[in-house]
Amino acid sequence: GQNCFVDGVYFINPGTGKSIYLNNTTGNKIGVCTGTATIFAAAANEYTQGTWTPVISADGAGALTFTASSAVGTYVKNGPLVTLICEYDYTNRGSVGSSYAFMTGVPFQRAADGVEPVVFCAINQASFDTKTYQAIFLSSAVIAFQYNNGEGALYTGSPYMLGDSFPTSGTVRFVMTYIAAS
Repeated sequence: GQNCFVDGVYFINPGTGKSIYLNNTTGNKIGVCTGTATIFAAAANEYTQGTWTPVISADGAGALTFTASSAVGTYVKNGPLVTLICEYDYTNRGSVGSSYAFMTGVPFQRAADGVEPVVFCAINQASFDTKTYQAIFLSSAVIAFQYNNGEGALYTGSPYMLGDSFPTSGTVRFVMTYIAAS
């Protein structure tokens, strides 16, 4: 194969393991690396995709859970970067009650880098409300939820949503990207 440059940016096609080299400093080194350089093989081999099973339970402990009619999670992991997609349909909040309603089941733990990814999420329900919801990746494997009450203030009484704060039934949807623990 062709020698690969080390002073530019590489994009790796996970399906073929081939990479495209781009160099924006000189503009003249653009090519496809087809060699067996260890870095390219390792990066291509770190691409995975699959499914995970989200669970919402009291304090993330798993004992008292929401009753899920469908809990579908998918992920793509490319090197340390993980993107989660979650669609969690539930028919009732179970006995979570006044405990924090935390989601667990993520396929890869989050890096302990001090960054807590926060994304907007949809919580669809039978009746309309004015809340804006967000999902927060709190610790290595726990996702919490918060909402804005429609007047610019986060839910008061707790830093995270309690089981009773969720609609009686609904669907939780979000896409979240984070750095996985090594």
